[in-house]
This record gives sequence, C-alpha cells and structure tokens, in this order.
Amino acid sequence: MTPSEAAKRAKLPSLTGLRFFAALLVFFFHSSLTDSPIPPNAPINPFADASIADGFSTAFSKAGYLGVSFFFVLSGFVLAWASRPGERVTAFLRRRLLKIFPNHVVVFTAAMILFAGAAVTSVADWLPNLLLLHTWFPQASVNLSVNPPSWSLGSELLFYVLFPLLIVPIRKIGERRCGCGAA
Repeated sequence: MTPSEAAKRAKLPSLTGLRFFAALLVFFFHSSLTDSPIPPNAPINPFADASIADGFSTAFSKAGYLGVSFFFVLSGFVLAWASRPGERVTAFLRRRLLKIFPNHVVVFTAAMILFAGAAVTSVADWLPNLLLLHTWFPQASVNLSVNPPSWSLGSELLFYVLFPLLIVPIRKIGERRCGCGAA
C-alpha cells in the first residue's frame, strides 16, 4: 500500500461520526442516575417528578455501558484500519500519548486546583491518576481521585500499549481467512 493509499484509507468520517451517538448514550446514562457515584452522592437525574425520573432511569440505565463498549470497539477498528504497516512501536505510542496526555494533564491540573486539592488528596491517591494507572487500583480513594471520568483514558492507554502486540498477528490472518477479501 502506497502512502497516498494509506492516507485515503485512514479517513472514515462516517464511522468516526458514530462516536457522537456513543457519547450521547453515555450522557443519557449519567443523567439518568438517581445518585451520583462520586461523593457526595447527590441525585443528578434532571427530573423533579419521581415517575418520570424512574422511567428515564429505566430507559437509559444500561445505555452508558453500551455507549462505552461501542466507542472502544469502534476506536479499535479505526486504529487497525488506519495503522501504518512497518511503523515503529515507539512512533505509534508517541502519537497516541500525544493525543491523550496533554488534555489529560490540563484537566487533571484544573481538577487538582478546583476540587481535589481542597480535600488534600495524598500523592499516593493522585499520582496514579496523573499517570492514568488509577483504574488498576481497587481503592475508591485512588480510582475516583482527582478526575474520575479519566478511567476511560486509563483503559485507552492499556489498549494503546496492547495494540502493537495484537496488530501483527491480526495482519497475518489474511483477507481470505477472515472473510473480508474477495473469494
């Protein structure tokens, strides 16, 4: 595949646009919660009428799981589709890390200044969050520290580290064996 063919193949706007619907499912899930999972655990459902709130919660109680799962599968497909054969692992990881870490550090810093710092978060609790390793800790003081939604970035980081190990054997499958090529 020539570089221009790879560049053409890498553009998948219709699939990339599906991320909006995955994010919308996650939004509806979070707005359906009757109690926030993050202390102080206050209700966050936007409906004052209990019957409407219960119906909304029932309708969207699993939407977040579906949205996140879909987003991760879609991201994996797009990564595999756009991957560059022969690219060095270090170059791939550098590109991926530069995509997530700068924004993460900005949000982490803002959260430390605005929220976590007020509770005097210990280094043992916030350092794993900064390094996106907090999802590996079963303690709520660590995995919910500073910026709880960044758990998805911790998962994404794991996928990025595993991707170079998985794409090589996947490429060896070949089009005929996977059913994606002409017979």
